[in-house]
Amino acid sequence: MSIKFHSNHAIFDDTTDTVRIPAVDGSRLVVCAIEHAAIRKALWTGDGPGSYLVETYRRFRYAFHLIAAVKYRLKLVESNGEIRVTADDFPELDPPWDFGSPQRVN
Repeated sequence: MSIKFHSNHAIFDDTTDTVRIPAVDGSRLVVCAIEHAAIRKALWTGDGPGSYLVETYRRFRYAFHLIAAVKYRLKLVESNGEIRVTADDFPELDPPWDFGSPQRVN
């Protein structure tokens, strides 16, 4: 199962609040849906229209494609065959270290 994503055809679907990307596995069409919350959690802190979500997806598409491809290989797809990338697919990041008080390393 080798899946190929068609990033140039990504659209924002406001009815599902997702960026939708068509993909193919051989001759089979597979839709990948990346939730708004996943983009916000992982990569985007701004606010704006759906077109910004598509632009952000395109900048970081390899990360989203990797997650979607793994979910597809593991058959973690929705009942309609769609691959859905959610905020839960991204790990929680630790808060940054306190760089205000440097520590000496001997």
